[in-house]
Amino acid sequence: MNSYENAYRLQVSYLEEPNLQMGYALHNIGVVRRHMNDLDGAMEAYIDSIRILENIMGKDNLFVADTYNNVGGILRRMRRFDDAMEIYEDVLRVKKTHLGEKHPSVCLTLAAMGSTIRASGQIYEANKYFKAALE
Repeated sequence: MNSYENAYRLQVSYLEEPNLQMGYALHNIGVVRRHMNDLDGAMEAYIDSIRILENIMGKDNLFVADTYNNVGGILRRMRRFDDAMEIYEDVLRVKKTHLGEKHPSVCLTLAAMGSTIRASGQIYEANKYFKAALE
């Protein structure tokens, strides 16, 4: 973890403007913090990453969508199911636009949506997302 944070701090100290490398470093910090079960720290890193990356690449970029997807996963783990679904719906839109309806990444997002709905206790509603992921 220290390597990503050190790399990020160095970039911030030498560069005046946020850039792609800073956005990617923050994304990676989010990944590591999530795996360390530091959900608040992961969320903070992902949100900071998104601010930078959206500014440079736009909201409909696939990497930005993947970062949002990770935010959705954290929200699901925090039991903020409605917020997670809102994020996943936007991620799904971006992925379908760029990759098409049948791409494996689209299927994974549909499965994540199903898992989120199932975790909220709506088992039958979740089934439609799981079926869509398998089609």
